[in-house]
Amino acid sequence: MQNGHEAVVVALLESGADIIQALVNGSMPLFMAVQNNHEAVLATLLKAGADVLMSNSRRKDGCTPLCIAAAQGHEAVLMMLLKAGAQMTATDDGRTPLMAAMNEGHRSVGAALRLWIAGTRT
Repeated sequence: MQNGHEAVVVALLESGADIIQALVNGSMPLFMAVQNNHEAVLATLLKAGADVLMSNSRRKDGCTPLCIAAAQGHEAVLMMLLKAGAQMTATDDGRTPLMAAMNEGHRSVGAALRLWIAGTRT
């Protein structure tokens, strides 16, 4: 997942890999796809049933997938998570996705989040 090899992810899923198996730090495959900005892998995981709501449960360091995408400026990944049902209210230790984007200087992500909140972006 970490290196973005979609074909490997597909093969693992087809052989019965656990889509929610977490690493020691609490990262699930969904987290790794988000953190590394792997859109194709994220799409594969979502299609296979990865639950963005369950993934709102924090990693051991408090991060949520949506806040990770926002903080790292991964706009396409962020929009994929929102369209899959990720919650804007999920926070990283009190920091919302919008705050994360703006604190890291990702103005376009902040603008996309504001449009999503206003209901004008789908």
